[in-house]
Amino acid sequence: MTMVFKQCVICKAEKDTTNFHKKQHGKYGVSSRCKPCDYEYSKKYWKESSKRYREKNREKIRANSRAIYLANPQKANEATKKSRTKHYDKHLAYSRKYETENKEARLLKSRMYAKNNPHKVAAISSKRRTKQKNATPIWSNIEMTKRIYKLRDRLNTLAGYIKYHVDHVIPLNAKLASGLHVHENLKIELASVNMSKRNTFEGVN
Repeated sequence: MTMVFKQCVICKAEKDTTNFHKKQHGKYGVSSRCKPCDYEYSKKYWKESSKRYREKNREKIRANSRAIYLANPQKANEATKKSRTKHYDKHLAYSRKYETENKEARLLKSRMYAKNNPHKVAAISSKRRTKQKNATPIWSNIEMTKRIYKLRDRLNTLAGYIKYHVDHVIPLNAKLASGLHVHENLKIELASVNMSKRNTFEGVN
C-alpha cells in the first residue's frame, strides 16, 4: 500500500494521511490539520466560543443555575464541592483574582453579613473553638501543636496561596470516631486532599 504524505497547515510538518482526521471533501479525503493540531484548534475554538456565549447570556445562565439549585440544593452543593476539590488550584486562582478585583465590595459584603447575622458568626466561631477545646486533653503538648501550624503557615507563604491545611488524622467530629486536638493527631496535607476527605477516617464516616 502506497503511503501518502500531506503537509499540516498549522505545524507545517509532512505527515502521512493516517495522522489526519477523515474529511469527505478535503484533499486526499482528510482534514487540512493533523490530529494534534486539530485537537488544539478545536480546544481553543470551543473555549473562546464558550466564553462568548457566557458573556452574551450571563443572566440566562445565572437563572438556569439558580433553578437547578432550588430544584435540588443538596445535589447542587455536592456537585460544587466535588468540582472545587477536583479543580482546587483553578478555583483558588479564580477566587483570588475575583477577590483582588472586588476587594472593597467583598469586604463590605462580609461586614454587612457579620452585622446582620452576629449570632450566626459567633455561633460558627464558638462551635469550632469549643470542639478544639473539648478535644484538647490536659496532657497535650501545646508547643508541638503550635509548631505544626507555624510550619503550615510558612509553607503557604512560600507557595503564595493556601496550598496546605493542618488535618486531623482522626476528625474531631466524625460520626463513628472522634479524634483529639493533639500534635500526634495532626498532619500537614494538601488542601485539595483535606477538602476531599472531609470528616472521614479510613473510609468510615
